[in-house]
Amino acid sequence: MDSLKKEYTLKPFKDVSHPFSIQTRVALANKKLLLSFELEGDLETILIPGQKINPSRAIGLWNQTCFECFLKSNQDHQYIEFNFSPSHDWNCFHFLSLSDELKEWGQVKDIVIESKITSNTIVLMAKIDLKHLPSALQNTHELKISTTAVISTDKGLSYWAIKHMDDRPNFHHPESYVKLSS
Repeated sequence: MDSLKKEYTLKPFKDVSHPFSIQTRVALANKKLLLSFELEGDLETILIPGQKINPSRAIGLWNQTCFECFLKSNQDHQYIEFNFSPSHDWNCFHFLSLSDELKEWGQVKDIVIESKITSNTIVLMAKIDLKHLPSALQNTHELKISTTAVISTDKGLSYWAIKHMDDRPNFHHPESYVKLSS
């Protein structure tokens, strides 16, 4: 697969009105995954982590405003979870199965994250080199993706995904992925 571009609209877990919307764009070229998350609307109530001078890996980014990407192969049950914060902190976790314990994937040493925040938009872009992923997740013809977001507001957390497949927010649900290739 030489190149691919897809767009997704994220939906909140509960059918509740929010004063903002979230779009994700996914591009795949030369074994690099380029992600763009755009939150647009009234940001006044959103709690946005400040950008750090020296961002790093961090566990628990999902307890605040963050954007996420899950990649899964059709070949087996393993998957990777990426977390990206507007602070530019990030992390990457590898799961062999749905019941697997949380463990960082050490082969990804750094992720390029850029963000821009205005009065009515948050745009976060991340670039992932697929060569650092487990071999089963490097075959772009077999990849499934789920882009998600956790948004922290003065009223609590809201959970956003391409699709929700459980009776609770569950970004790890195996049916929440969509095929990445055409």
